[in-house]
Amino acid sequence: MLKRSLLLALALASTMSDLSGQLSYASARTLGMGGNTTAYVEEFGAIGVNPAGLAMPGSGFSVAIAPSRASVGLYPVSLSDLADWQGVFVPSSVRQGWLSRIESVGTQTIDIGADVSALSMSIGNFGLQVSSTAIGTVALPSGAAELLLFGNAGLTGAPSDISVSGLSVDAFALSAGAASYAFSVGDAAAIGVTGKYLVGHGLLFGTAPRGGFVSDPVEASLEIPLIAPCEDSLLGDCVSDLMSGGSGFGVDVGFMADLGAIRVGAAVQDVLNTFAWDETALSFRDGSLLVNADSSFVIFDERPLSDAPASLRSRIADMVIRPTLRAGVSFEGLPGFTVTGDLERRIGEGGMLFRPESRMGVGAEFHGLGFIRVQGGASLIAGGQMVSGGVSLVLGPLNMSSAMALRSGDEVGEAATGQVVVSIGGR
Repeated sequence: MLKRSLLLALALASTMSDLSGQLSYASARTLGMGGNTTAYVEEFGAIGVNPAGLAMPGSGFSVAIAPSRASVGLYPVSLSDLADWQGVFVPSSVRQGWLSRIESVGTQTIDIGADVSALSMSIGNFGLQVSSTAIGTVALPSGAAELLLFGNAGLTGAPSDISVSGLSVDAFALSAGAASYAFSVGDAAAIGVTGKYLVGHGLLFGTAPRGGFVSDPVEASLEIPLIAPCEDSLLGDCVSDLMSGGSGFGVDVGFMADLGAIRVGAAVQDVLNTFAWDETALSFRDGSLLVNADSSFVIFDERPLSDAPASLRSRIADMVIRPTLRAGVSFEGLPGFTVTGDLERRIGEGGMLFRPESRMGVGAEFHGLGFIRVQGGASLIAGGQMVSGGVSLVLGPLNMSSAMALRSGDEVGEAATGQVVVSIGGR
């Protein structure tokens, strides 16, 4: 029961969501510069950002060895709040302050995600990439947060009624295989195209309309209707293959031009994307839990998707991939020092959200020493801001790169994203 759903949730929870997209950014330099590389990216890093970079000077053969990225975010109680009390007892007054902040916004949100590229390489103007992404969000209502912070005694120190209605979970995992090619236009410009095939591995979401802790008589309960991967042993018409959760094609296009010290670039990611979740791979589970002095039960029995409430089932069709527009410029005013600027905007409402809906930022890379390169970036994003940094050690053809980005803001909370890449050629 719930075998694949639990595997999906555990995979998310065991990693650490500011990620790249369904086709991950394989280059740590891109993360280190805050994603502001639309007019600067090259080699395998161009595949997920701007495929035109494959034909620009500086590109050639490159291959990354399983580049990976992980992210975790908390709001309104943040990562820095927890870090301040790591390994020590948290006083009641501090926990009360945390709970007040959660009550002011309604929920405590936990965002987690990870992506990894099994293959990312470029050969001349041609690029190949295969990557997988998993993203999840858990929203804890203030009642659930009170239980976590103070136990069933709550703030008063005596058992009281506490509601956890509104608790929700959203998670999905998918993979993408991509092939890119860039065409030179004259001596100093290029147009690139990326074709992608996407496969969905699992989709899980639901919100609890009722549930909580009752003090007299003592009882704990939870009702949470879920859309989840189905089990073929329970439903005869179920498609339970991890490679059959959904599918579709996507197309990215990009342009880049070298104007001497200045380079400009633009890209439309998912200008076409037909990905959709396969409803024959999903089922409805009217989850229920009850524990009291007389009995206890947990029910997550699988039922046909057609039994799901219309409001819940309609969300499946909204889990699509929207287009993203991005434009940028890079400038090498001093030898060994490059500055970049980027604008990015997702088009349309709804859909699966891989990264902030909008971004405007600057990045920089110092590469004057040859064997070491240092990156930095700062961006304004929807609901907050992000700062980033990275370093690359260049040992002949071997590159070892790492980068980190920190997101903050009153609307998005705090999130930390890290990436490590070992590559031959690109960074």
